[in-house]
Order: sequence, then structure tokens, then C-alpha cells
Amino acid sequence: MGAKKVFASDDRQLVMCPEPTPWTVDEWIVLDLELWETLLAAVRFRSAAEAEQLEMYGTSAFTDDPANRTPAHLGAFRQIVAQAMRDLNEHPEALENARAGLPLENPLVDEEYVRVLGLLLRLVDHGLESGVFYSAWTE
Repeated sequence: MGAKKVFASDDRQLVMCPEPTPWTVDEWIVLDLELWETLLAAVRFRSAAEAEQLEMYGTSAFTDDPANRTPAHLGAFRQIVAQAMRDLNEHPEALENARAGLPLENPLVDEEYVRVLGLLLRLVDHGLESGVFYSAWTE
């Protein structure tokens, strides 16, 4: 079992997805690190700055700092994820190029990457609507 990137809503009542997925457990999104790195590489295809910012939003150093737990950061996180979804839907070559540049053991079909971005949008949208933040870490 490899390293994981975890995003967890601070709302313990949130169910990320009503139907079972390989990426969700209750209020948690649990991604293989390889999947997360592929998403970052796809974002980097369009914007290195946005990829760096997205990577930051997935760290405990960022989410553990109370000064970062703001609607402005949730909005910026949402904007990057929403743009990544549009890019993957409209420009699949970004994902192809990202996968080609990584030593992947378990590449997924394109739709799964979009599905994971949709889960991240749900997490962020819930935070924006409810005022509840999230925590993120690598394990």
C-alpha cells in the first residue's frame, strides 16, 4: 500500500459521495499519491503557479495554520480545481502529457481523474456554503 493524499472535511457529518467510490470514506477523500501527482502534473501543463498553489492546498502545513482557513483560500482552491476539470474535459492531451512524464504504476482512465476533481469541488463547495474548512495531509 503506497502513500496517500488525504483531504478531510472538518464537518464530520459530511458524506463526500452517497455511493461507494474508491476515493471516499465518509467526509474523507483518500487518493493514491500517484493519482494526486498526476493531477498536479496536468494542472502544471497549463500553469506552474496554479499547480504549486494546488499542491500547497493539499498540505498539513497549509491547512493546520488558522490564518489560512479563509473563504478566500477556499475560493482560490475551487477556481483551480474547476479550471482543471474544464481542462481535462476540453483538452485531454494535458492529462496524456502529464501521464507520459510520470513513472505511473496504476494509471487511471481519464474519467476517474475528472471524478476525483469533482470530489474536491464538493469538499470545497461544502466549505464555502457551510463555513467549514478541511484538513489535508500525506500519509
